[in-house]
Amino acid sequence: MPTSMANDFTRAMEISRKIDEELNNEHRLMEKVIKLLLLGPSESGKSTVLKQMRIIHLNGFTMEELWSRRPLVFYNTVQSMAQLLQGLKRFGIKMGLERDVDANIILSLTANDPCLVHGIPEKVYLALKRLWVDEKVQYIYERRSEYYLMDCAKYFLDELDRIYHPEYVPTITDILYSRMETIGVTEIRYNYKNMEFRIFDVGGQKTERRKWIHIFDNVNSIFFIAAISEYDQQMREDLSTNRMHDAIELFRNIGNNPLFSKVQIILFLNKKDIFAEKILRVPLTACFPNYRYKNDYKNAAIYITKKFEQQIRDKQKMIYTHLCYRQVFFETLKRQEQTRYFLKR
Repeated sequence: MPTSMANDFTRAMEISRKIDEELNNEHRLMEKVIKLLLLGPSESGKSTVLKQMRIIHLNGFTMEELWSRRPLVFYNTVQSMAQLLQGLKRFGIKMGLERDVDANIILSLTANDPCLVHGIPEKVYLALKRLWVDEKVQYIYERRSEYYLMDCAKYFLDELDRIYHPEYVPTITDILYSRMETIGVTEIRYNYKNMEFRIFDVGGQKTERRKWIHIFDNVNSIFFIAAISEYDQQMREDLSTNRMHDAIELFRNIGNNPLFSKVQIILFLNKKDIFAEKILRVPLTACFPNYRYKNDYKNAAIYITKKFEQQIRDKQKMIYTHLCYRQVFFETLKRQEQTRYFLKR
């Protein structure tokens, strides 16, 4: 073989060897990447889960990041009262002249109102304080399942004095309670025991669900999150649809999708603390008219769990179900070795 041809052949073989080596290295790296999707309906607690993952695995939030969340907390506080006032209006409940003045102050504010960027103005603070102790506002709060009210309403309004302080800095609990709609896709990455985890949170509103298909490739596991406490509530974007019914339908569509035939699905029924309190005063028949068991936490939780699990047509497919508190979700996931085992199967 001529020398030039031999040299060309040697170079080609060396290039081929390097390509094979790079492909093998890439394959090994991909085997160490765990890709998780957080799926579920709007306000089920997906974004709170992502925040808690960040706190546990990425050292939480810097002081600058906490400070930057102040406007969101201010707005959530005002927004909570505005929703209560809208509840009063819906049921035709009128307040006195003085409280009407306070109500107008609250209802005049918007999400991007510049007066909420640096703090809650004094007149807004005083209006919130008077309204929150008003007996009619408290009455409509007790009827909160009959209209839309954020879960964080009571928490932030109870913490009003602390939030109003000029040097207020949000706590981790404040961050977990804060509410902002997820639009599009949010991702965090972290390493754990030589494994890279990529966690995706996608918008749960019906208009956002069509975007999920773009990140379905090479998924190791789906964490489907549904709020077990919302059995008596309607969807904000569709008041004719019960939230629990919507969650079950969405779970059925995902669990039976051929794209996920090999994907591990872990079902988290979130907000069991709210559910445990609510089931004592609101019967499960509000959602499931055929429910005939005792109206207590244990029986109702078992019934709802079975309702979800029965949606999967492939009876060989294992669904791992956990009930969890809204703000201590990750207590369930601290059993990291078990979780890791699920994901690698």
